[in-house]
Amino acid sequence: MSDNIKPKGLRGTWFRFSLRTLVLSSLLIGSGATLWHRFEPWILEHTLKRHTYGVWSAVFSPDGKTIVTGGGDNTARLWDVQTGQQLHVFDDGGGHIQSVAFSPDGQRLATACSDGIARIYSVPDYRLLHELPDAEKGYSVSTIAFSPDGHSVVTAEWSGFVVIWDADNAKQLRRFEHGGNLTMANFSPDGRSVISSSHWNTVKVWNIETGSMVREIKHNSPVLCAVFSPKGQQIAISGYEGMAEIYSLKGDKILELTGHNHPVQSISYSPDEQLIATAGWDGTARVWDAKTGSLLKTMKLKIEHDDVAYAHSATFSPDSSQMVVTSGAHDVLVFKRRRPEHWWGIAWLPEFWLTVLFALALVGSVWRGRRDYQPLAAQPS
Repeated sequence: MSDNIKPKGLRGTWFRFSLRTLVLSSLLIGSGATLWHRFEPWILEHTLKRHTYGVWSAVFSPDGKTIVTGGGDNTARLWDVQTGQQLHVFDDGGGHIQSVAFSPDGQRLATACSDGIARIYSVPDYRLLHELPDAEKGYSVSTIAFSPDGHSVVTAEWSGFVVIWDADNAKQLRRFEHGGNLTMANFSPDGRSVISSSHWNTVKVWNIETGSMVREIKHNSPVLCAVFSPKGQQIAISGYEGMAEIYSLKGDKILELTGHNHPVQSISYSPDEQLIATAGWDGTARVWDAKTGSLLKTMKLKIEHDDVAYAHSATFSPDSSQMVVTSGAHDVLVFKRRRPEHWWGIAWLPEFWLTVLFALALVGSVWRGRRDYQPLAAQPS
């Protein structure tokens, strides 16, 4: 008499084991890895085509429903975010529109122009409300921004001056001499300070009430952009030599965003302060983790015209779910952020963890298969 050891439920347990292994293999190694490669956290939603020259600047309205763009065709254009349709053209300027901004209530927009004049418009009826001329005639206005309360605007002037204006009556309130050709000026989130950057390799922070400079960050190359973080605790700067860096308010470097190999024209935070966007002369816009500095996404701009595809600006929507990118290639690109559903998380895990999960699942299946072995009763020989 001999004992024959056979698996219990030969056609049941082992078939299920084989099928389970096959399914897990396909999902985790095949489909899972493929989905991870194909998943795009940022997808192109709209291409805004009306500008006839490079587009320098674009921002979302505070409610996220419209975008205003400013371009080298001497126009600022208003767009519907949902449909991508053009709503209006502002063409009162006599030069390139180098910067655009919305007031906090969305009822006004401002433009900075290469003809040396900044302009404020009424959004509901598209009327020109005020013109703010550069005190030094013949110099362009690089950028413009509204204060958090909407009652003031600040301009960065190529002549080297930072000027704060009353947005309601167009009167000049303050004037700081930064020096060099200014590239950016913006308010702090609390409205008490202004930051400015210059081709003279410097970033300066000014106390508005006293008019004194309270901080200076020196660099070894021209600075093209400088902004406060949404909470006002950090400063982001970008410029030549692929520079994109984050500093504390004390001027200590916190992060360096490495990846661009040409000047970085702009840098901006997402309103939730989780992400940073950069736009560079290497023809890319990039999204970074604001805490770690790791690169999350690179958007390579398509060249559909003869112009160089410099990326000029990259700005987030108020809810951080969209981003608008401008470049020298005429078109404005609107990207939408996608967040994977929870159970689809397997699709965007790195391949290493996919392999680990598969191995664990396989070991579990083998263990369960071995557990199902049972000796059969002895049979007469």
